[in-house]
Amino acid sequence: MSTLRKLIYHPSGSAGEYADKGYAVNLFRGCTHGCLYCFCPPILHMSREAFHAHCDPAADVLARLKADMKRVGVLPEPVFLCFTTDPYCVDAPPRITRKAIEIILESGNRVNILTKGARGLKKILDL
Repeated sequence: MSTLRKLIYHPSGSAGEYADKGYAVNLFRGCTHGCLYCFCPPILHMSREAFHAHCDPAADVLARLKADMKRVGVLPEPVFLCFTTDPYCVDAPPRITRKAIEIILESGNRVNILTKGARGLKKILDL
């Protein structure tokens, strides 16, 4: 059985201060919102064009999240979704964000959602 690479992490810099030493998870790589002020492309060593071109799920994202939540147990701070992407990109694969929230909550933890993606919320939540 292969070991899954960790998905959950302690953000550093300004994100770390915002998370108050808590944890974060980035479900996707890239974001199609195209915000001109986005700080993520340089942090991820991507061009703005490549970063804003599509929103791809992290490899084995849900299996890795499940393993990570089991490993870390119940945390004092909520888990943040997401600092280097948006969990509600309009073109994000359906139900990944919803399932990730369920995994976090079922582990006894809380979740904080950081999004600019209200326009895709209805589609993603199946409302």
